Amino acid sequence: MRWINTRPSRGSQLALTLLPFVLLIVAYAFGSAARLAENANDKLLPGFADFADAINRLVFVADPRTGEYLLWSDTAASLVRLFAGLGISTVTALVIGMLIGMLPYLRALLSPSSPLSRWCRRWRYYRFSSSPWGLGKPLRSRSSPSALPRR
Repeated sequence: MRWINTRPSRGSQLALTLLPFVLLIVAYAFGSAARLAENANDKLLPGFADFADAINRLVFVADPRTGEYLLWSDTAASLVRLFAGLGISTVTALVIGMLIGMLPYLRALLSPSSPLSRWCRRWRYYRFSSSPWGLGKPLRSRSSPSALPRR
């Protein structure tokens, strides 16, 4: 049977799914051990014990100055910024879309069928037509002959 037609069993599929993560953790552990052997205060690749201490400090220990848990307060601040940006972009798109729909001059300016966009589409088809390979002929699409611009 060809390899392309074989299907792994559930156990081997799980092992193959986890393999990159296990290899990444092992490579990190070796790299971290090598760097910590040279410098015990290395902050580029901290050991797993340092990870556990940092997680404990950020999640379960309140900040002495504010009394808040840093992970949750920082996550809440990031989500507020994310949703503020999403809201601003949504309102901006809605207002611009409504203006395009209501004002014919703005619609004509931003329409994909405006003369400028028609010129850009023609230029896209004819830009290589004066090359030695084109010999003055417009580029043709093999899929549909109607893809050429109208004159």
